[in-house]
Amino acid sequence: MGDANVGGGSGRQHNPQYELEGMKYPKIKMSDVAIGFAEVDVKIIDGNRKEWETILIMGNMGMKVIGEKEDTVQNIPMWACCLKNPKRR
Repeated sequence: MGDANVGGGSGRQHNPQYELEGMKYPKIKMSDVAIGFAEVDVKIIDGNRKEWETILIMGNMGMKVIGEKEDTVQNIPMWACCLKNPKRR
């Protein structure tokens, strides 16, 4: 596997640069791949009217192998909310 990988260059190529089980893939620069996460500041006000400064982070934070032949990789979208300045004990 991967023996058909032809070296050299980065970015999109007109000719496929990698072959795996008969399927040809081009080389792509990482800078051409869209960012897979975002974050936003969130103020949470609880039932006692206490305000919590937090940050919400969301995106594709993992991958899993799926399929009968385990031949497919699927993104795992997730989100998390964290205190921005947690109190130190």
